[in-house]
Amino acid sequence: TGFGDCDGPVQPDGKTPRVPCNCPPLKDAYIQALTANVQAGRAVNNTNVRVTFPTGNSVQDKKGRITAAVITLQNLKAAGVGCPGVSTTFAQQNKNLDTCGDFLCGGAPAVTSPPAATTTPAPVAAAPLVDRLAPQLGSQPNNNPNGSGDCDGPRQPDGSVKLVPCACPPVREEFINQLLANIQAGHAVRNPSVKLSFPTGNSKADQHAR
Repeated sequence: TGFGDCDGPVQPDGKTPRVPCNCPPLKDAYIQALTANVQAGRAVNNTNVRVTFPTGNSVQDKKGRITAAVITLQNLKAAGVGCPGVSTTFAQQNKNLDTCGDFLCGGAPAVTSPPAATTTPAPVAAAPLVDRLAPQLGSQPNNNPNGSGDCDGPRQPDGSVKLVPCACPPVREEFINQLLANIQAGHAVRNPSVKLSFPTGNSKADQHAR
């Protein structure tokens, strides 16, 4: 739309919802976050919410896995801060479980996503420039996990090493995709009251702004 929203997948009611352009997350980032939650037995970003991941083949087990996936999405960045369930086909998959006992019925997806051209959050040409100019995150997820969903972050200027959620920081590609969506919108798409710009100059002021 030019305002940070894009078409989500068609839902069971036939409607196409508007969702943040950076939702759903890239699969690698989603799997990392889900794995951290499963290992911790809770949402690492919302510790009051328990997470289980049954591995059986019953309808109940499969629905349990969808529940774990939804919790992970909805708490991807912080408690209640993530991607809405309607940015995925989870609702349709859940309905399929009631209909045929599996995530897909008839061996084919039950819904069709909108054409890719309508869901691109930012011009492709902008990505290399933003990737080149954006600051490096300086760390990788899942660094020295403590078994409770927390991992070592990078060493800080005071010499300390802080514990951070094991899914943080995000992989570079996910970070750049979300940054692009924010730049296109002119504000944080998940916190619209926060305006932002991304100057491309080489001055200290420009670099600080980035």
